[in-house]
Amino acid sequence: IIPFLYTLDKYYQRDTSRILDMLTQLPKESNSILNKMQQTLGLKNENSFDSQSIIEWHNNYCTQKKCTNCIIGLETLK
Repeated sequence: IIPFLYTLDKYYQRDTSRILDMLTQLPKESNSILNKMQQTLGLKNENSFDSQSIIEWHNNYCTQKKCTNCIIGLETLK
């Protein structure tokens, strides 16, 4: 429901901060992607906002092998 509410607020040009606040209040997720990113890179995962950010980052950079477009990827490759 949160992505829908966020999209609705963006469409009607309303402030989206309440939606982002909702994500910070929800508990964190735990799965193999999050565990791997936390252990390898030391990323924090304290709430649902963090979890979704890490998953999105992984899907847009790591799985597509765009390491040179990613600040963490560049540092890792050095």
